[in-house]
Amino acid sequence: MPDFNIGLNLGAIGYANFTQFLTLGGVTGSVLTPLFKGGELEGAFGIANAQRDEAAYIYRDVVIRAYREARDAYMSVSYLNLE
Repeated sequence: MPDFNIGLNLGAIGYANFTQFLTLGGVTGSVLTPLFKGGELEGAFGIANAQRDEAAYIYRDVVIRAYREARDAYMSVSYLNLE
């Protein structure tokens, strides 16, 4: 992630037996960004996609299993009511 910095510098210089002062100041800013991450961002993106896909497949399997169990229970009750 980029790093943003803002700085404020103030100073005073005394001259002529410290009876007069010259005030100096400035505002600086900088933006520091990593120049080379070695594929770290792409790797993190790939991992996030894989985790999302894994969660979707797990959810799908749970839903299918729950549907199958409910169907089997319904069929068992229906079979017992026929006899």
